[in-house]
Amino acid sequence: MKRAIRIGLVEDHLSVRQGYVALFELEESIKVIFDVATGQELFEKLKKTHIDVLLLDIEMPSMDGKTILKKIKSSYPEIKVIMLTGHDEKVEILECIRSGASSYIIKDTDFSEMVDAIDNVFRVGSHVDKRVTKVLLNNIRRLPNKDDFDVSKILSEKEKEMIRYFCKGLTSKEIGEIMNLSHRTIEGAKLLILEKTKCKNTIDLAFFAYKNDIYHPNQLKG
Repeated sequence: MKRAIRIGLVEDHLSVRQGYVALFELEESIKVIFDVATGQELFEKLKKTHIDVLLLDIEMPSMDGKTILKKIKSSYPEIKVIMLTGHDEKVEILECIRSGASSYIIKDTDFSEMVDAIDNVFRVGSHVDKRVTKVLLNNIRRLPNKDDFDVSKILSEKEKEMIRYFCKGLTSKEIGEIMNLSHRTIEGAKLLILEKTKCKNTIDLAFFAYKNDIYHPNQLKG
């Protein structure tokens, strides 16, 4: 049996926090290591314990979620962060993703989607919420333009193929098996692709692929 994913929760509203904890207690694959109300409490906890994934509310007193996110990615880069919010503001979503968030979940999302997000973030490093995806794709023309270079000149067909697999959520090991390459080769290629496309992570790369006609998953259309 696989070990449970160790998570931390930062949410300043006690009733909301307790509700999440109660729901997670029903999930054998997830273990809540701590739940706190402030960024200060979070960093005290992180001095003493290890977690895999952090659920982080954006709107927080004294130290907001976006500030906490940047501190986490600087001091604890191994921790995957899922941002929680009551809003679906495009600019805020992009800001969090570019700051290192592995996913962005709207609070009234079905709980099963949150469980899926935690699992995907832990296994493959990212999760794209369907509602968040629609918000961004509906505003795709307003996203930072990356058409200042010729994609066909900077990316090989093999690299485009890798991008499609990454967008589908496959791991480096799985992609390596398909392409008959070692997972280390895939990891190295991914870093080079991110550098070439000026993307920070897989989520950023997925929108780059969509905008530049590299990947068009059916579920993102319409």
